[in-house]
Amino acid sequence: MNGASRAKLRTKTGCLTCRQRRKKCDETFPICGNCSFSRRDCKWPSGADLVDRRYSSHSHSRHREVVVKPRRKPERTDERHTDLDCIRTTYPVVDIDVEYLDACWHCHPEFHDGWLAEIQKLMTTHKSLYYSVLANAASHMYLVDGAWRLQNLALTYYADAVSELSKLLDRVPQLENHNGLLMSVMMLYLHGFINWDTGLDIPQHVTAATRILTLRLLNHPSPIGKLFDRLAIESVMFQMFTYTTGLWTDIKAAVDPEFDSSFWDRAGKLLDEALFFPDAPKSFNSPVLGFPVSLFRTALSLRHCFRSRRSPGIAELERLQSEVGDWEARVLCDRELRSCSPSSGEWDKLDSREYCFRDASYLFAMVTSLLLEQVGNSDSIPDLLPQVVPYDSWQLRLSVQILERHAGDEEWTRCYGCNWLVYTLGLFMDSSEDRHIIREEFSRRWDLTKFVQIARYSSDLEDIWAARDGNVARILGRATKPQTQAQLAAIRFVH
Repeated sequence: MNGASRAKLRTKTGCLTCRQRRKKCDETFPICGNCSFSRRDCKWPSGADLVDRRYSSHSHSRHREVVVKPRRKPERTDERHTDLDCIRTTYPVVDIDVEYLDACWHCHPEFHDGWLAEIQKLMTTHKSLYYSVLANAASHMYLVDGAWRLQNLALTYYADAVSELSKLLDRVPQLENHNGLLMSVMMLYLHGFINWDTGLDIPQHVTAATRILTLRLLNHPSPIGKLFDRLAIESVMFQMFTYTTGLWTDIKAAVDPEFDSSFWDRAGKLLDEALFFPDAPKSFNSPVLGFPVSLFRTALSLRHCFRSRRSPGIAELERLQSEVGDWEARVLCDRELRSCSPSSGEWDKLDSREYCFRDASYLFAMVTSLLLEQVGNSDSIPDLLPQVVPYDSWQLRLSVQILERHAGDEEWTRCYGCNWLVYTLGLFMDSSEDRHIIREEFSRRWDLTKFVQIARYSSDLEDIWAARDGNVARILGRATKPQTQAQLAAIRFVH
């Protein structure tokens, strides 16, 4: 018999629940570690499920094979509903949109489970949340499968969500107490985080969420009492950080984009007091930020120095030096890190996620240390972009060491909080070997998450490297539309 005509066994292993959620399964039967930890139903494939879908009829996509669409009524002809059925039955829609919550930080599962339960309950009664969830799901499917009609569908649902949100705002008397409203706004700025075309809308959605949370929490002396409220504050702060730092080549504005420093400082103090699980590691209490708030604030201050081309004042410089100095000392005193022996000593006491969190924090510290060196010199004006540092810089070498040790670590690769760090670290590099490490890191991150932010960072970094290398052709050939540029970068990743 011709070998090409035989049905082959699939090479992917693990339970169906992990495979559907795109998680690495430890294959513990009958209940794997992931499902046990998140309290999900652990389902395993039957013999028929193990046949490789590549050997089925080519007239059917891989999704149509496993999707059983509900029977439609004859009068239902809207193509959007057909696609909606596909989205509903192909993917666990809500799981896709909150993937970053349980895949990146070692937070308590109650954060994730409570968020999911609330979404599932409220999206049945609030159209704005319903459409915003569908917009995110369609965008994710487009990035995974490349079906252009899903991109158009995502933008249609996004517009529907905005329209329904506007109606909701007109009839809700107390905005701060309406979880459906807040969740809708959060899902809309998350859409800008993963979609090509709605990134410019992020600031207005973040501003709306900021005002809601200010009314709900910051204007009251009482501490945070609900897990969801902590998650919401951290989510808004992370989006503020991502938008404010922006791309390093975005030098049009003389000052930072709109940034509510008062909200950031007040929210940071509130988070310090809201430890729902005090006996657990600090990262266990942080569902979105993961890193200490002080590291984000330090990075924002340094980013402002570059954008405005101003050195920090004396008081600000002393604060930055103290903050960064504490982290530098912590890194340099870690013998396991410097000796490349993560399997001995204190590291044995950490599970994989806490280990990932520790190294990510170290990487954050090294990046801020390099930035501070270039803005802390009072005898010179900071450049608009961070400059190349010597190859043997201790911060650079330790950062590269961290990236290399996590090259095969899916836990690390899914950590969205490191995307800006990897991007910024690349600006300090001049050698082809170090740049290759950054390219490989971004490639793995794109393959696993399909976050558009990664494509934007990678493309911008390639342009900066090309300019430094005198590659005028690449600069002149740069796409004029940001979304086109990001799409081209994504295509490079895919191929």
